Amino acid sequence: MIPGQWLGIYKPPEGVLKLNIYGSFEQNSTNGGTGGVLRDHLGIWIAGFTCKVKVRNAHHAEVLALLHGVNVAKRLNFTLLQVIAKTDGECNNGAHIKGS
Repeated sequence: MIPGQWLGIYKPPEGVLKLNIYGSFEQNSTNGGTGGVLRDHLGIWIAGFTCKVKVRNAHHAEVLALLHGVNVAKRLNFTLLQVIAKTDGECNNGAHIKGS
């Protein structure tokens, strides 16, 4: 394993949480779902969430998943996150959210 990775996935620096989010929806309805996991720099699970939502499309579900994940981190008093958002099988690595 390469230092700084978990099974080929970049890990955040110490003191930063990694937020993986997922959003989904049913095309013929407004039913959708969000979910996510917060992990520390060692890959240890800190928190997770799932939520049923009403959405217009997959992008709407993914934005709500991001919002829910940031709110979970905020409730846990974490202010520095690395966000990993997967969209259609692609990974957007490197977006950072810094709280006040």
